[in-house]
Amino acid sequence: MTHTRLSSFSLLFFTKCDVRDTLSRMTTKAHKALVLFGNGAKMHDRIAGKPGDYATVEAGVRAGRQLVIGVVRDNAFFLDKIADYAAKLIGRSITALPLAPSPVSELPRRFEFHLDGLNKVLGAHGILMRVMDDDLREIIQSAARNAGDLPEADILRLLGIVCRTALVGPHWFVFEVENSCNENCLYCNIHSPERKPSKEFIQGRMPFAQYAAQVRELARMGVDGVTVLGNGEPTVHPDFLEMVLLPKKLGLRVNFFTNGLLLTQELSRRVVDAGCDEMFCTISGGSKKSYGILHPRQGEKGYDRVLENLRFLFQYRSKGEKGLPKASAVHVVCAANARELPAMAEQAVDLGFDAFRPQLIRVDEHNQKLALSDEDLSAIARDLPAVREICEKGGVELWEAFEPMVRSARDNPDNWTPDEFIEQGCIIGWLLGLAKCDGTLSLCCVVKPVGHLADGGIEKLWSGADYQRYRLAALDLKQNRDMPLLDGSPLFTERCRRCDNHDINRRYFSMLRESGMIRHYRQSPWRGEADS
Repeated sequence: MTHTRLSSFSLLFFTKCDVRDTLSRMTTKAHKALVLFGNGAKMHDRIAGKPGDYATVEAGVRAGRQLVIGVVRDNAFFLDKIADYAAKLIGRSITALPLAPSPVSELPRRFEFHLDGLNKVLGAHGILMRVMDDDLREIIQSAARNAGDLPEADILRLLGIVCRTALVGPHWFVFEVENSCNENCLYCNIHSPERKPSKEFIQGRMPFAQYAAQVRELARMGVDGVTVLGNGEPTVHPDFLEMVLLPKKLGLRVNFFTNGLLLTQELSRRVVDAGCDEMFCTISGGSKKSYGILHPRQGEKGYDRVLENLRFLFQYRSKGEKGLPKASAVHVVCAANARELPAMAEQAVDLGFDAFRPQLIRVDEHNQKLALSDEDLSAIARDLPAVREICEKGGVELWEAFEPMVRSARDNPDNWTPDEFIEQGCIIGWLLGLAKCDGTLSLCCVVKPVGHLADGGIEKLWSGADYQRYRLAALDLKQNRDMPLLDGSPLFTERCRRCDNHDINRRYFSMLRESGMIRHYRQSPWRGEADS
């Protein structure tokens, strides 16, 4: 087997006419070139759009036919691997260097050098490489034009979405570190008195060493930040504070969720001193009475304790210069507190919260009694103008997703996030990840298993075949809604109609529009016509 190493690059530009002329010269009616799109059957067949087409290409290569590597957006960042693979198909061996996507500002120039170098070494073995996606260069130029206007990692995410490739780590990663809880909120789908989780589940706890190893990998991958939460109360975890401190030491943003009951003065001081970026405190009650109804284990005394803890935290925070953590008051709005929305907003202002985040209850079998009635939803809609005014006067940010959520719920209470992501696709596979206590890796916050940490760290799994298969499938939920996940459950479920991540999806779709890259999102690349 002959071995060639790709070592130098000289600049050579191929226009669309060059490609067509070259292909016409090498193609005759009797002898048509074979077009290879991937480093194996799965990638090739997906991009070619013809299941089983790879077998035809492989057979043609054995028969001595001309081989062309077709370059399209879907494989533009895999060309080194495809080049290596193509050389092996004809009994040769090369070592091709990968195309680094960053810095994006210089990507157009590097891409041309990359193509030129690959063409030189492959040409010596009779293999051609040609750009067959008319918009690929414009896509790369569009990403480069946004350099400086958007964070580098975000441009890479947008480019990755358009090119169907994960070029950088997720925007945010969520860790469920603790399954036990010091509360039994009636609306909770795990710890409600109507639910009976197993003892084994309740004892679930992510070891700090595992958490730390994954956070370090995420930092290398370019993640923006991490969330520490739980299927229970994360502050119960004995290493909770260290879990908050570590991401900050690595230069990441970090936030956490809590019910506030264990926010002691000592813990509050440490969280503030660490510069923790954000805190979400779930109260779910504008009065002592409603709080007591919804939190039977702690009762009304728990309400007083939470408010006392929060007042100390905000008082201590005010003495510092950072003003962190930014704090959001979270309220699960249900039948027991639906008429208290203005009181909840006033509570947030009075305590010193930065944001007010009410969200409608997700109704399941165990909490049907708390479902919002039509009258409740009408009352909530009537109260919204007053809530907006309270928040504006008090300098508290009202969660932007709440009003659209209420509008949708009034039309369909089981679908309070519109079906826009069924229509335009879900891009969460480039933006978010979640690891559960047991190491299960999920595509989003609604549990969708796509891997397990026992099979490798997040970095390996994020760029692995399983994760890629599901993130691509989610781009067309209409077509792939029943696609089975690793546990056999379907990709799309009714819980997707009450999505917890719709605000992240919307934010990045807005970025696609503002960057001008949205026009390439739905376009299909030119499909190379393999032998027939």
